[in-house]
Amino acid sequence: MNIIQMLENSMPLLTGKQKQIAGFMLKNPNEMCFITLKDFSHQVGCTEATAIRFCQKIGFESFSDAKNSFREVLAQSSFESRGVMNRKLYAYTYDAIENEDFVKKQIDLERKYFNDLMDNLDLEKADAMVDEILAADAVYIVGRGTSFAVAELMRRRLALFGVRAFVVNPEDTTSLQSAVNGISDKDLFIFLTFPMYYLPILNIARYVKEHGAKVIGYTDSADSLLIKHCDHYLLTGEIEKGHYYSYSSLMVYFSIILTILQVKTKDSSITEFKNVLEEISHPDYQGSDYQVVAPVTDKI
Repeated sequence: MNIIQMLENSMPLLTGKQKQIAGFMLKNPNEMCFITLKDFSHQVGCTEATAIRFCQKIGFESFSDAKNSFREVLAQSSFESRGVMNRKLYAYTYDAIENEDFVKKQIDLERKYFNDLMDNLDLEKADAMVDEILAADAVYIVGRGTSFAVAELMRRRLALFGVRAFVVNPEDTTSLQSAVNGISDKDLFIFLTFPMYYLPILNIARYVKEHGAKVIGYTDSADSLLIKHCDHYLLTGEIEKGHYYSYSSLMVYFSIILTILQVKTKDSSITEFKNVLEEISHPDYQGSDYQVVAPVTDKI
């Protein structure tokens, strides 16, 4: 039995205040995955001790254990949704191949998403992001898995314009610790997160935001929990297209940001930019511009 079922079953046995606590949990299951005990108590209108006692009453040793149970429910829900989606995709792929129309369908799908992207492109939002990038002392781009590879590409492109940018893999504790050590209001963090969401990224975004850094988010939907921690965000639309994950929308957005950055960069020119491109295209180029977050010894 998961925590949702436990709460629903226990409702008839709860006091008025306990029902209020349970009701908040049931209405906000995603928020419950990451909310602090202090924030929870404030929003529900109870003491921290009352919140802990309630969690113990419904079968958990602590508030943290209850939160972990909500995370398990969210992860299971995402997994089951993915299973249904994958079965549909397999059926779609089989049907497409049977009709010798697979490639055409994929092209039509990409065209649809690209047209939707162009119709909804917000240049003012992109312009504001460029201002944040130029104002930052350091830009940290956070992503894992395939998003980490995209983050590295973004870092290399920003480096062409003299931006002091770094990539951070949230699964690498050394990299993460170095990025969040000594955060200031001159730091900018760019987070890339798409389904299935890597839940710790949301906590990292919350942490750096609370410590004064600016936050930009690239995500797929207005329902993404990342957005609440962002100063600016861009929605790329559905990232899962057909039978694979596509980052085309994200890279189109980023290319536009680079174009605006080129226009606003006073110490650069088209000629210099072309020279840099020629340099990195040379077969002997060894990637000497590579920057990683330097290790530190202090713990967070």
